Amino acid sequence: SLFGIDVCTLALFRVGLGFTLLWDFAFEWGPWFTEFLTNQGPLYAGSQPDFDLLWSLHRSCTGIWWTTLLFGLSITAAICLVLGFHTRIATVTSWVLLTSMHNRHLALVHPGDFLLRLLLFWSMFLPLGCAYSVDSKRSFMRRGGQPRRRRRVANLATMAIFLQTLYFTMLCGLTKTDVSWNQGSALSTILSHPMLSEPAGLWLASTMPAFLEQLTAAVPWLELYGPLMVLVVGLPMFNAYGVLVRTVLCSWFLCYHIISGVCLSLGTF
Repeated sequence: SLFGIDVCTLALFRVGLGFTLLWDFAFEWGPWFTEFLTNQGPLYAGSQPDFDLLWSLHRSCTGIWWTTLLFGLSITAAICLVLGFHTRIATVTSWVLLTSMHNRHLALVHPGDFLLRLLLFWSMFLPLGCAYSVDSKRSFMRRGGQPRRRRRVANLATMAIFLQTLYFTMLCGLTKTDVSWNQGSALSTILSHPMLSEPAGLWLASTMPAFLEQLTAAVPWLELYGPLMVLVVGLPMFNAYGVLVRTVLCSWFLCYHIISGVCLSLGTF
């Protein structure tokens, strides 16, 4: 199937999703817990009336004990997601609590948070716990040690995750059309900025300017047309060649995002 996803890939996706949530709680929300999530900070409930129409469990009670309880539940659900323990419940709980936390003050939310919520939403309709999880181990024991045949999942949720990711990547490519990208100086300029770059990024900008110039020229094209190639080569007519091309493209995108995360201060984004 064009939008089919192997259960082992879903397991890797589940673990990545759980660790992203834990990172978000530890470094994005945790240090500003009192200021952003409780009424003891400047962003108390009701300070922005436009957001009061959005549902939020974090606004339903003003006590710090309630916010601490919800935050603890969010962390617990993310850990269960990583382990694959009661995976469906953990996924639903993570989505509800993350959406509730964002809706408390929507002005603090950036595009990476919206993407994370969308991925969590569609994950509620996927068997994320079918492989490499506590749930799959328990299911294996209930079957008397009989292994389950490895399978692919193809439904509306897998199609939505595919298209959501492809759309997001192409949209990133469309934003890279200004002069700095055309001239090949964009990545060097970004990585040289001390407010945006991590130590690894500053080192890369100072030692490998020629490499960054070539990468700057390649990134917009790959982000614009790479997703279309991933989609097209998934058609049955391409068979094994399509799988190879998909693997190469997805590996490139994975490496690019890992390097971006190491070199730039991107947060959840």
